[in-house]
Amino acid sequence: MPHRSDVLVEEITLTKGFVIVKSKKNGLDQFQVLSKDEKENKLIPFEDAVYTASFSSNADYNATQLRYSYSSPVTPNSVYDYNLATGQKHY
Repeated sequence: MPHRSDVLVEEITLTKGFVIVKSKKNGLDQFQVLSKDEKENKLIPFEDAVYTASFSSNADYNATQLRYSYSSPVTPNSVYDYNLATGQKHY
C-alpha cells in the first residue's frame, strides 16, 4: 500500500488471509481489506455521507469476519459482521 499524504492510517489488524487497515480520509473512517495473496484490495462501503466506524483488534488469527461498529446522524450505533472473503455484511 503506497504512502498517501491525504490519508491517516490509524490501525492495522491481521488475520490468516487478510490485512485490514483503518484509516481516515477527508475526516471519514475507511476500512481497507487487503488479501495476503494480493488478489483482493477493497474498501468496505459505508452508505451515509457522514458517519463514524471502528473495529477492535482481532483476537482470532483464523477469523474470516471483521466485527465493526457504525453510526451516523440517521443510523443508530450498529454492530456488523463483515465477511472478508465475500464482502457480505450482517447486522
